[in-house]
Amino acid sequence: MGPPGSAQAVSIAEANQKGLEAFGQRDYVTAMRWFRLSADRGNAPAQYLVGAMFAGGQGVPKDYAQAMSWWRKAADQGYAKGQSGMGRIYFRGMGVAEDDAQAAIWYRKAADQGDAEAETALGLMYRNGWGLPKDDAQAALWFRKGAEQGWAVAQTNLGVMYLAGEGVARDSAQGMLWLHKAVDQNDASAEQAIGTAYRDGTGVAQDYAQALVWLRKAADHGDALAQIKIGALYMQGQGVTEDDAQAVSWYRKAADQGYASGQNMLGIMYELGRGVPKDYAQAMRLFRKSADQGDSSGQVLVGSMYRDGLGVPVDYAQAKIWYHKAADRGFEQAQKDLVDLEEQTHAEARKLRIPGALAFLCFFDAAPYSKTAADAAQKYDVCLRTNWKKYTGGSLPFPED
Repeated sequence: MGPPGSAQAVSIAEANQKGLEAFGQRDYVTAMRWFRLSADRGNAPAQYLVGAMFAGGQGVPKDYAQAMSWWRKAADQGYAKGQSGMGRIYFRGMGVAEDDAQAAIWYRKAADQGDAEAETALGLMYRNGWGLPKDDAQAALWFRKGAEQGWAVAQTNLGVMYLAGEGVARDSAQGMLWLHKAVDQNDASAEQAIGTAYRDGTGVAQDYAQALVWLRKAADHGDALAQIKIGALYMQGQGVTEDDAQAVSWYRKAADQGYASGQNMLGIMYELGRGVPKDYAQAMRLFRKSADQGDSSGQVLVGSMYRDGLGVPVDYAQAKIWYHKAADRGFEQAQKDLVDLEEQTHAEARKLRIPGALAFLCFFDAAPYSKTAADAAQKYDVCLRTNWKKYTGGSLPFPED
């Protein structure tokens, strides 16, 4: 494994420098040899780099166990990047079971030394309640630390929090400032966030034209969420002429990246026959791909297909299994669907059921644009009444207004 020449004749600093030079030239095998020379002599930065190359499969076969072993050696010497690497191992479940609590422990060790990746990770964990209590103020604090070191993900998240006034006082100027700093680093999620702000009028005047400009930038950089949001603009005719074929095209881009929400939305288009011929079997295949990733919405949609016998035979036992999977993750719609499934047992009652795709579509049409629960419920009801006959071919199963 050793590089050419006598190991004793090469200092740790020289070996690391030669390793970095080889790495920059994409000669990963040689880089690994130089880093390993220093790592075997106890150098923590080299131990971290050896672990990173095992994690990425650069110059060696990908091996998370080896990555963890080398990162742990560096971490045990107090090296911040090694500690952050250990956080990454547990946070992403790299060769071990995901463990947010362990990830938070390691990330905090690194963040306390000023490691920007770890600071950003702590912000995400506080923001989402992953392994730590949900706390927007703490999230904003850690995002700021990472953002001030130029970490684009932190800048994006801090910008979004300023626009929404979450964890910090609402300040649209600060929000856009931080988002544009991330954009300057070619961060597609920041472009998506700016587009979303214009779409929703969050911290800025609502402007669908600007929303489409920024979402298109992000989508062209491969951001799947931006692709879905463009699809929704075309589907709902917001700032553009309603065009289901365009919506399908954008949803497909996200679905082809394996993005669960893209698979759900493309499946809904197939179930309802919007922009594509109605195809329940294809809808079910897409919903199942999403559900198999653990996506709660996909699990509910699969359950609804079994409940209604679309693309598969009617199977209430399977419907319950999939509703339970989503309900166990706290998804309220699945909990409601379970109750409905228990209560609606005869043919006449089943006529009252709302097709899963239509319910999903109307919920996400109403929820993001409603200021109160009552407003959302009213918009949901209007959506159902407007679209029921169009997509089911039948008359309303509930009274007309």
